[in-house]
Amino acid sequence: MDLINFDKANYSIGATNILQDVSFTITDRTRLALVGRNGTGKTTLMRLISSEIQPTGGNLFRKRNLRIGMLHQEQRLSDELPLKDAVLHKNEEWWNLYKKLADPSLSPVEHDNAMTKFLSLGGYSIPSKAEEILNKLGFPVDRLSQSVNTLSGGERNRAAIAAALLQNPDLILLDEPTNHIDYEGLVWLADFLKNTKKPFILVSHDRHFLNLAVTQTADIHSGEFRLFTGNYDDYIKQREELDLAINKKFRQQRDMIKKTEEYIRKNIAGQKTKQAQARRKKLDKLEPLKGTTKARDFRINMDIDTRGGNKVIEIEELGYSIRKSRENDTNRVLFSDFGKIVQRGERIGVVGKNGCGKTTLFRLIAGKLPPQHGKIEIGAGITFAYYSQDFDNLPADGTPFDSIMNAAGYLIDEQIRAHLGAFSISGDNAFRPLSSFSGGERARVAMAMLVLTKANLLLLDEPTNHLDIPSRTILEDALMSYPGTALVVSHDRYFLDRVVNKIWAFEDSRIIEYTGDFSYYLMKKKQKMQVISSKSCKESVPGTNNQKSEKRISKFKLSQLDMRLKDIEREIAYLESEKERLSNLMSEPFVAGNFERFTTVSQKLQKTDDELKALWNDWESITSQLTKHQ
Repeated sequence: MDLINFDKANYSIGATNILQDVSFTITDRTRLALVGRNGTGKTTLMRLISSEIQPTGGNLFRKRNLRIGMLHQEQRLSDELPLKDAVLHKNEEWWNLYKKLADPSLSPVEHDNAMTKFLSLGGYSIPSKAEEILNKLGFPVDRLSQSVNTLSGGERNRAAIAAALLQNPDLILLDEPTNHIDYEGLVWLADFLKNTKKPFILVSHDRHFLNLAVTQTADIHSGEFRLFTGNYDDYIKQREELDLAINKKFRQQRDMIKKTEEYIRKNIAGQKTKQAQARRKKLDKLEPLKGTTKARDFRINMDIDTRGGNKVIEIEELGYSIRKSRENDTNRVLFSDFGKIVQRGERIGVVGKNGCGKTTLFRLIAGKLPPQHGKIEIGAGITFAYYSQDFDNLPADGTPFDSIMNAAGYLIDEQIRAHLGAFSISGDNAFRPLSSFSGGERARVAMAMLVLTKANLLLLDEPTNHLDIPSRTILEDALMSYPGTALVVSHDRYFLDRVVNKIWAFEDSRIIEYTGDFSYYLMKKKQKMQVISSKSCKESVPGTNNQKSEKRISKFKLSQLDMRLKDIEREIAYLESEKERLSNLMSEPFVAGNFERFTTVSQKLQKTDDELKALWNDWESITSQLTKHQ
């Protein structure tokens, strides 16, 4: 069923065309991702879909009484109500019926009518569904009674996501929902969207999330909307093929025009005048083709002033606790007895659920917080730069120009403008108040300041938040070439797999180190869970005298094997696509021509191949066991 139809729709602000001749149909089966650089018009298109704005040209047809649920970029829930109630309250139709049914003055007929509608909206299952969604987005049960306005900004972002998912619209619109979600929450959200019967359109820069969630991908570039079938990886392949075909036709036409103009010039006054005139008329009617153009990338060259010592950070028996909530005096241990020595050149990814203590660890290392237990020593000759996810080093009332001038007073005005220009902050934008900047623009200003430090230790707290995919790739390349040491908090699997060689994972109030990238950490984590599950099964097996118990155990084991088989098949599908991506990457000039990158990619390809072989062995073993019991 068609819900919305765009027919050559345009949107302009003054003389600036944001979107041009957009034509596509949103149906009840749409599962679409919008991708493209920040500022290209993705949010504008979402606002057109939601009726917040109207096209300035063309047509947009909408099904009557269409209900649209829209989560805006950086939207935060704001309410004095407890968290769970505030989320339920946003589901207005359900909430009003819930309150109405509690009214004792309702007549039996009114009560029955209200109950019928109430049950059609989910009835009394909605509160438990709200709890489940909030829990998956990082809110444990003991925080559901906490007032929304006492939550942090990121927590209120996640609360707004929960409220949006709990509503019952005909079409779901999510504008950058993944910025404040940890990896487990991200996988859960992708699974939620994959299993929902509702159509949805989302904007996200997380490549792994897009691969998991969508069946269509559209890009917006220079106002042009192009629709592709498949997830993000499928889109990349199709886009490259399309761009090659477009550029080939463009070159063929250009060469033809050049030859035709040469023929006309030589023959317009000679014996072949008529032929030359005919060709000129044909040329005048020709519709000129355009080749594809690439947006200008900002540049990051991360260098260091001094090499520093081999021992960068020494951590001994570090521990830190916080109050459970502002209304609760009991403490929660974030981590304890953590000790490590960070060596020069290491790139460490710091991962864990939201609120587990990743930012606290960085603030302790940066000296912004004193340790409660243990100690931290920074090595000789080590200078560090700290990138905060909240941009708290950027003055809200200042400008990009002011920020760079304060960070590097030795630069003259022309150098400051040139430096900002390298990060795509040019012209009048250099003097705009930072308070008017988008998250992506502020991220580029923060990066521009970071580069000037030439520090040999980087503490990067969620540096990929707000960055579009091309900008993330630029940052990845810069960090791979960075000669210093880096600690990075991120939930972006692609980013971590390219950049880091170690993982510090927050697990049950402890920090565990894994030597490898994020995919290696996930594999080891699953292996741990399987061992724990296996031990739990063995401990729960009763005596062999009871045959009924044995049958129940057998069914349980078969169920566990079946679940594991599905997990393995999903892992194989992902690793197969990853293997293909890495194989293609090996032939790319920027990899093939760089020994360090070529070696890194080659090692990842070998590791991926080894993991695939192990998974296929597991798949054959489990399939064999299941077949025997069928």
